[in-house]
Amino acid sequence: MTDLDVYLAYPRHVARVSALKAIAKAIRDLSVTVGESQARQTIYEATKAFAASPAGSKGQFTPYPATWFNAGRYLDDQVEWWAGEEMPEPGIFRASPDDEVWDGTGYVKRSEYERRPM
Repeated sequence: MTDLDVYLAYPRHVARVSALKAIAKAIRDLSVTVGESQARQTIYEATKAFAASPAGSKGQFTPYPATWFNAGRYLDDQVEWWAGEEMPEPGIFRASPDDEVWDGTGYVKRSEYERRPM
């Protein structure tokens, strides 16, 4: 998996150059303790989980990817990303080409979710 794969798993696709630099740095920093392969996998899985969470579904209020990776947010307690909503069982996050997000009652297409009135 590449840095670009991690970037594409993140819910906002803005400031790509800055994001890719931040991802590379995050992988480098984490690989000191767990090795590069495990660092990539950990960051990729956390990114997918964030993208599937309510915090990753806030449109313009979702942090730019460089901000998120530079702050080490991939190491956050994932329960925080669900703030006030029941977190689904581990392993049912979905970050895929279909881009499904958890809306609190079930998974829906991201485009459908973002069209809903706030």
